[in-house]
Amino acid sequence: LFAMTGRRSAAIEQYGICRRGLADELGIEPEPETVALFEQIKAGRICKKT
Repeated sequence: LFAMTGRRSAAIEQYGICRRGLADELGIEPEPETVALFEQIKAGRICKKT
């Protein structure tokens, strides 16, 4: 939602929080689909909703 509302940096920060939480609390990494979405956000390929 952050990325779709033009808050790309917030989306990137939230991914980091999520990734660290998964690693620290559960000892797992994000699903491949989540990582792929993160890569799209980093590359600026997620468009804002108007």
